Amino acid sequence: MIHSLRNEHDVQKYVSSLKNFYGELSSYILVVTISLIIWLISGGGYFWPIWVILIWGIVLFLKASKLHIINPCYYAKSHDLREKLPFIKEEWSQQKAQEILKKLNLGSITKSGASAKPKASKGGKSAKKKKK
Repeated sequence: MIHSLRNEHDVQKYVSSLKNFYGELSSYILVVTISLIIWLISGGGYFWPIWVILIWGIVLFLKASKLHIINPCYYAKSHDLREKLPFIKEEWSQQKAQEILKKLNLGSITKSGASAKPKASKGGKSAKKKKK
């Protein structure tokens, strides 16, 4: 990501992403700490905070990899894995959008993402002229 920064706008977006990441990391540390305190106060037992620690931790780990805070190969590998899932691919998104638009009778979506709505007939205007 750092190597793809080409201008000031790209750098500002990257810094904003870093700021958001560090904010989320702070929230993660706070929530994990509170979860551990609650677990300890409630008498221990089943270590349920592990689910918060693992799931949110994995997400943060991949975000850190995407932002090149840690080795970016981890994010690349997870992205490759996601691309193998049928509902993540771009073709699936386009097909699903077409299917929904067809059900709603709204037309179709072009490659650019713009909606191509069916044109309304001009029957209404000519009917008014004939009445006069």
